[in-house]
Amino acid sequence: MNNNEQMRLAKSGATYFKEKAVYQKAFVQMRKNWKKYGKVAGRIKLLGLSLEEQQELGGFLGKDFAEETVQFRMVDFAQALSETRFVGLTLEMLLMEYFGETMIQNRVVELQKRESQKMFMDSLYKVIEKRHGQDSRVTHWALEMMAQKKFGYRLLQDEYKMRGREKAESLVLCICTALVYLERHANEQIRLALLGAEVMLNPHAFDQKMPAGKLLLQALGYIHQKTSVKSAEEILMLYYQAGIKPDDISSFTTAYGIRLYTEEGEHMAYHAFIQKNEPYVITLSNLNHILRVHCENSIVFLIENQMVFSHICEEMGNQNIALLCTSGQMKTASLIMIDLLCAAGHQLYYSGDIDPEGLNIADKVLKRNRQCTPWRMSVSDYEHCISKEKVSEERLKKLNSVQDSRLLAVSAKLKQKKQAGYQERLIEYLLEDIRNSLKGY
Repeated sequence: MNNNEQMRLAKSGATYFKEKAVYQKAFVQMRKNWKKYGKVAGRIKLLGLSLEEQQELGGFLGKDFAEETVQFRMVDFAQALSETRFVGLTLEMLLMEYFGETMIQNRVVELQKRESQKMFMDSLYKVIEKRHGQDSRVTHWALEMMAQKKFGYRLLQDEYKMRGREKAESLVLCICTALVYLERHANEQIRLALLGAEVMLNPHAFDQKMPAGKLLLQALGYIHQKTSVKSAEEILMLYYQAGIKPDDISSFTTAYGIRLYTEEGEHMAYHAFIQKNEPYVITLSNLNHILRVHCENSIVFLIENQMVFSHICEEMGNQNIALLCTSGQMKTASLIMIDLLCAAGHQLYYSGDIDPEGLNIADKVLKRNRQCTPWRMSVSDYEHCISKEKVSEERLKKLNSVQDSRLLAVSAKLKQKKQAGYQERLIEYLLEDIRNSLKGY
């Protein structure tokens, strides 16, 4: 039987079996089996068949079906087919004609997809290398993304599957262009919307919910060695490091007695607060124009708790002190202020709650700035501020990430006691330390 005869037989068979609804149900199941096994194999189970459907299927297979649920082997259907006028027609050919598609095993389909994706990634890397050079940081990002399957790899694969090769390639090349732009303007700051307009002619292209925005963050994470960037503050910090203004005022810190300077000199708005001995809020947006800071006293006290900060400001009014309130988890604005204070040569003392979260925050601050010293966070201080609040085992696990040697003793004590210590109960000690600092203590 030549190919033309086989095709005519397949068309005739498909037409015949499409006339009976029961075969539609059977063929759907057989297609699943073929894609699973890649051959005639497995059993077929059909539910809720009418008496007419039972009789039709039973007559074809030479069986007596008397139940609404019918089961038979796929090989039995193939054998029955060979005993009809469609002799010479294989079940595979019949299924192909019936569904208008090639019968390929799922495993084979998956292998083909993987091979296609690999060819796409290899081709894309060659394009990037040719455009930007083997030693460029965008080429290094592309290489590591593909080698480690990180830094945007999954996102790119999803884009490839959903939107196709051309769109996925265009997306990556735009990210490369953005990275090169940021590198060439390393001493400047560009707003996120303007970067989108410059690179992709769309000011919203790099919005965090957009594919380009997500992929840009992944690429920046690789470049700035951030293996995990999840929280809003981590994203803002990454933007800041990359020279991007995220157009955000939600990140802020509160200060007292710290002078801020722009290119034109001291920032007069904050100067007025200092003159009036009042605390003031500094947003990330405000910090875009700040070049340096200065305090009359060489020591700056960093305080986690807002209430404690406010109380100290009230008690120490009219005194020559400098305070910064970080308000719990460290915001990008606080980190930038800390960097500026260190750059100005000030000695920083950080105090926070003695609980798993508080010690983790302290650890991050101390790790970031060697000019920073833990303040009232020793074992004896913990004994003074310990509360009756029990700390769960789940929270205590967070202490495993504390690394600064100056916090290890109090961390161990906290694990033993399993009770939180709060900064509010140390206020009098904190005030005493600040007063002593004014005496040159």
